[in-house]
Amino acid sequence: MLSVSRVRSILALCVVGLLSACATDPNDPFNDPYEDINREIFALNDAMDQNVLVPVAEAYRDTVPEPVRQSVTNGLRNLNTPLIFINEVLQGDVRGAEVAFNRFWINSFIGIGGLFDIAGMDPRLEYRHEDFGQTLAVWGVEPGPYLVLPLLGPSNPRDLAGIVGDQLMDPVRWVIQVETDWDAFGPSRFAATLVDRREAALDALAEVRASSLDYYAAIRSLYRQTREAEINDSDEVEPVDIPNYDVLEEDNG
Repeated sequence: MLSVSRVRSILALCVVGLLSACATDPNDPFNDPYEDINREIFALNDAMDQNVLVPVAEAYRDTVPEPVRQSVTNGLRNLNTPLIFINEVLQGDVRGAEVAFNRFWINSFIGIGGLFDIAGMDPRLEYRHEDFGQTLAVWGVEPGPYLVLPLLGPSNPRDLAGIVGDQLMDPVRWVIQVETDWDAFGPSRFAATLVDRREAALDALAEVRASSLDYYAAIRSLYRQTREAEINDSDEVEPVDIPNYDVLEEDNG
């Protein structure tokens, strides 16, 4: 069996080529050397967001009671917790791994499959998101230039590699593929996560849009602040789920 350090070395090497291939200008304070094309892609993504995802998220909020929406959020978070546990281990965060482990078994068995966040009643077991992009950052991998990807939204080479890594490591994916039909479960989980996150961000992103002279620049700044806070496990910036159409969740099935 590969040791954690060996796995870390292999995974880190897999993204070195991708990151080194993305040249950056040290004099660019925004690290956005592809801003022209990024803005064009951003406009297309934003049109999809405003014309498709926002109406769906608003309808979801208007028709589904808040306690039910919260249970959906809790269930989706519980499904993601085994992957969070793996990333905490890879980051060497023993306390974070312990929290993720305890959250999963408590909520799975006492919280009816995670529909109720029983563990979260203890402030020491509050939910904390971790992904492989954050793990790469902890390992010292630089983010590379700011990118806006078609459908995927705001990103950078490190976080793009992180998305792929998370898909490969997700224990829930392994179990579903062995025990049942991922082709049915994967897209359903993807759609539920997308609508859940967009509904949660409706008010925050509407305020950003209304208060900013340059919505593209505002989202770029918000994305960086949110990711930096997540990487540093900081509570100074409240995370906002920026529109992100993660088609990799379905395509890797």
